[in-house]
Amino acid sequence: MEQLAAIDRMTLHDMFRKDFSGFDRATKISHVNPQGGHPGFDFEYVKVGSALYKSKFLTYYISAAENTAEFCSWLATQADAVLNEGVQFDYTTKVPGDSGTLSTRGEVFSGNVYIYHETYMPEEAMVTLTKRFKDHKQLVIFRSIDYLYTKKLEMKLALK
Repeated sequence: MEQLAAIDRMTLHDMFRKDFSGFDRATKISHVNPQGGHPGFDFEYVKVGSALYKSKFLTYYISAAENTAEFCSWLATQADAVLNEGVQFDYTTKVPGDSGTLSTRGEVFSGNVYIYHETYMPEEAMVTLTKRFKDHKQLVIFRSIDYLYTKKLEMKLALK
């Protein structure tokens, strides 16, 4: 019964933090100042990487905001800045029984971007944003409250 209650209390932000937890992660909260009549906003991001697969990708969390689509549009142009700022995780390791080494130094940005957003966005906005990210050589995957609802159902079914 307590497990069901814990699942019910989960938020989209919790899923943002939980997803991809088995990978190397560097997290940061950033603020964008208002510019040219556009409002400022806060967002959290995680750089997710894998020395094994030699790739990395980005995940963003945008809390409830009236201008979510506008914020996402801005994020489409910021991948290089985000990947090069803040905490960098570089390591080299040797796996027992394996003569080779694994290193995060050779990781390449896959272009995959996950955006967790609390505010509903119409399909037209998501299509426009998908094209914008594609113009910047990125594939965007949106995760909203619908995603949270589906994950909660999956967790509840796994308990049975």
